[in-house]
Amino acid sequence: MCVAVPGEVIKIHDSKAEVRIRKVLLEADCALMESISVGDRVLVHAGFIIEKISRGESDQMMEDLENYSNITSAWEDDS
Repeated sequence: MCVAVPGEVIKIHDSKAEVRIRKVLLEADCALMESISVGDRVLVHAGFIIEKISRGESDQMMEDLENYSNITSAWEDDS
């Protein structure tokens, strides 16, 4: 399964951005986007920023991912 993960742009240097996803910092390529600014909420997939999203969308997506993780953990515990 392929999943784009929401994060926040912390720094920008050349065509790369440092993105915080929860407590993790990663470098993502922003070449697919016309304009990215520090503080933007974005979706990251396969090392690329693919879309800007609102803070509300970002928060909801992270909550959904955490809920999904809790569900799959429960399935593993039942095995």
